[in-house]
Order: sequence, then C-alpha cells, then structure tokens
Amino acid sequence: MNGGVLGGFNNNETLSQEDIAWLQDRATGGKYVSAINNFISENGCEESEDFIKEAIETLRNDGEVDFEERILIDATLANKPCHAKMIKATFSGSSDLVQSVKEFFNDDTKYAYRLKASQFTGNYTSTNATTNPFPTCNQGDCTVLTEFNTTYLDSATDLAIAKTAIHESVHAILTYLFQIGALEAEGDHPNYKDLLIAFTNLQASTSPDTDGTIATLNDLQHEFMTDLVDEMADALQDYGQSRGYSLSLDYYKKLVWSSSSMMETSNYTTEFSHFERLQILAIGLAESTNTNQIYLINQYDEVDLQPTGIQPSATEPVSYTHLRAHETRHDL
Repeated sequence: MNGGVLGGFNNNETLSQEDIAWLQDRATGGKYVSAINNFISENGCEESEDFIKEAIETLRNDGEVDFEERILIDATLANKPCHAKMIKATFSGSSDLVQSVKEFFNDDTKYAYRLKASQFTGNYTSTNATTNPFPTCNQGDCTVLTEFNTTYLDSATDLAIAKTAIHESVHAILTYLFQIGALEAEGDHPNYKDLLIAFTNLQASTSPDTDGTIATLNDLQHEFMTDLVDEMADALQDYGQSRGYSLSLDYYKKLVWSSSSMMETSNYTTEFSHFERLQILAIGLAESTNTNQIYLINQYDEVDLQPTGIQPSATEPVSYTHLRAHETRHDL
C-alpha cells in the first residue's frame, strides 16, 4: 500500500493523515484501495485528486461510491440499501440519457454526482426530490447534488423512484451544461437561451425564494424536459427490463409525464385528452404511493388501477426474482 494511492497522494499532502490512516486499516478503508488505485490509473493522479478526496470522505461517513460511474451515494441514502441499489441500477443502463449522465459525470473528471436522502420540511414537504441548480466547486472540481425526500422513498415503488432519479438527472445535466458554458454556446437555440437567462438571474439573485427566480428556472427546465420524454421513458424502460418488468413503452412514458412538475407544463394539456390525463395522474399516484387508484376512462366507466412496481424494504435489499404476478397487467 505504499505505492498506489498513498504513494501518489501522500507526497503532495492531498490526503490528510486521518485519511491515510483510514486507508491503511484493512477493516475500513483498506478494502477500497484497489478501486481507488484503478480510478487513479484510468484518470491520472492530478485529475483524480478532488474526486478521490470527496470519495474518501463519503466512504468514511458510511456512504458508498460508484467509481466507474463517478456517483457518490451519501450515507443518508446508503442507509437505505435497497433504495440505493435501485437508484444505482437506474444509472447502469445503456439508454442515451444514461450514457449522457455517464459522460458528464464520469469521463469529465471535473464533475461528480452526489445523491443523498433527507426529510424534507416546510414548503418542500410534498416534494419528491430536488437538484441544486449550482454545484459545490473547489478549485474547478464540482459536485452536483440531488437529494431525495425520505418520506417519498418510504412510500414509492421502485418504478417511481427510478422515474424520479431519471427526472432529476436531467436537472443535473442542465446544471452541468450551464456550468461549462454549453448553454451560452448554443445561445441561438430558444430553449437554451431562456435557460441561460434563468440560470444567470438565479445566480445573481439575493432572495431566490421570494423573487420567483427559482420557480422560473424550474418551469423552464420542465418545459425543456417535455421534449425529452421519449429519452426519459427509454431510460426508465431500460431499468424496468433489467428488473424483469414486461411493460409497454407507453406505460413508461405516462409514468414520466406523471411528475407534478411535468403535468404543469403547457405541452401536457395539449398532448393529452382529459381522460388520458386522468390515467396519467392515476399511474403517478399508484406508483408514488403504492396504492390503488380509481380513474374514469370515459364519462361512465372507471378502472381500478394497481401499482405495478414493488415498494422496497427500508433496510433489506429486494429480490427481483419474485416480482408480483400482476406486473404485466398494465400493458397499455
């Protein structure tokens, strides 16, 4: 262990003596040395320094680190191993959207993606998850943070959680694009131009909670996402298939649309009929609360819709070899 991570970082004092001692303890940090050394070999010592420091901090605080995908699982989420497993599985697929996440938060060694969970309070009590529009940066190395509401994690099915993870990853991508100047570079694109202005106004705001700058940026991002529904649904279907679900792409699309923020967009009301919107609302509520939902399919007939996904245990990893027998009932 004198080579590798200790030999690479000890000389320039990148790691603290506490970090080095932790890594030298085979019962704690020692088991991660190989993964850290592999990461350094692939990315270079200098380019790896800040991520490795943050990774070690995460691991020392009982979190998890996916070195391959450059995703940091905060201890608050690692304490829910099944939920963490589901969210990590969402980013292990091959869809175009997931590949973009991997590209921005893996190959680009200046950015990492941190996921955590906490109890939301105040005006955010009913919010499922949030992504900070501005990353925390240290000497040019930045971390984008997505935070999940534990109340939501405790009630939602795995499909709802995967849908939320995908939704929030688009927010993370837009944050990344703003930070690297890509929105400005595409200034002629009307959506990018509006997003650039909204990000800039929020960045300059001294009272974002009251002056509307947060709400404006969120609204614009969600309008932007309506053009990515197919890509988000593909990513969600990729997750579902990896877990043994046999559902139509239409079901996944409607689940993507069922986020309250997506249902508030202008494109939502023009895209779907009244009864289709009732179905989308029912799908979203069924999966996010793991409860049956009754909705009208016409003026006279109604359907009792059951959730398709599985609600994970708070502490025990779920086995996907025992999916519910009704998993294919929603072949819409």
